[in-house]
Amino acid sequence: MDNKELFKLTEHEKKMKNFYQTTGREILTTPLNFEQYEQLMDEHPEFPDVREFYRTTTSFGYGTTLAREGVFADRNEVDMNINGRYSYPLLHNHTFFEIIYVYRGSCINYIEDTFIEMKQGDFCFLAPDSMHTIVSVNDEDIIMNLILSRDSFECFFLEMLREKNLISDFFRRVLYDRAATPFILFPTGGDFRIDGLWMAMYQERISGKYAYEKCIALYARILFLYLIRSYEMMAVVPGYASAKTDHHIVAMLGYIAANYSNVTLRSLAEFFCYNESYVSRMLKTHTGKTFNEIVNDLRMEHAKEMLGNTDKTIGEISQEVGCFDSSHLSKKFRGKYGVSPKEYRKKLKEDLN
Repeated sequence: MDNKELFKLTEHEKKMKNFYQTTGREILTTPLNFEQYEQLMDEHPEFPDVREFYRTTTSFGYGTTLAREGVFADRNEVDMNINGRYSYPLLHNHTFFEIIYVYRGSCINYIEDTFIEMKQGDFCFLAPDSMHTIVSVNDEDIIMNLILSRDSFECFFLEMLREKNLISDFFRRVLYDRAATPFILFPTGGDFRIDGLWMAMYQERISGKYAYEKCIALYARILFLYLIRSYEMMAVVPGYASAKTDHHIVAMLGYIAANYSNVTLRSLAEFFCYNESYVSRMLKTHTGKTFNEIVNDLRMEHAKEMLGNTDKTIGEISQEVGCFDSSHLSKKFRGKYGVSPKEYRKKLKEDLN
């Protein structure tokens, strides 16, 4: 079965799409609390009523807690599903972890008192008990959800919890400290390796073959490790930037830092699906520096480190940091530090003797 057939609209989604296109556009794009949803069901009895999958929570007066048995198959601790398109954006929370991935298209993810416009390739690690909902109103939207119970970490991810990285810290704080940010966002730009791992997990899920749950967990571990290795510097974590800061600015700076030797304004803009002038203005607004100034600072810092900690020639260093040649590096280096690379290295050696 090809992907087009696999992700075609269900009959329920077709009904909801018709509702969206006729009278429900505002309803399906505005988060609803439980009372508003009850009223909506009374007014539109012709649409499927999914209230039986929810129960009123005692810890949140304005929302619902998703019942575990309505999400996990059988007694599974790890599971997957596809977010329904044109669904009621009902605010809810739950006791398990949810990892949301935009496989295709886009969506708006409302979390607590903020919202994130998620694009293709975006990851969102959502902590338990975080009130949230997703708005997805396009046929091409394919939003995959990986759901993990707290107990699954004792079974499948215990070793990972001992590691020191952003994802492990997120899960560890939730499990043991009972404190964590509501979410972590990783923009990956539609990395084909990540796409492949998500599809492999989903194929395992729909196959229902022996030990598919364990296979999903193994794929998930590979996925998390690859994400940390390739995209940790690009993570957007609430509280690490001011509330007024665009959610993607931290990720952009991380992308520049990870690709400082060959990044261009065009490649940066294309990765985040913005135009170049918008990215340029955003960087200047939030950092006070132009794109070229940010890149130059990173290149010179890395050159300075290599001059002091390696025996590489100035020509080799210039190539590694993305300068055209040694004379170009010397000009930029002197402009930032007041001395040439050769003079800087010589002074370091003299200070050591």
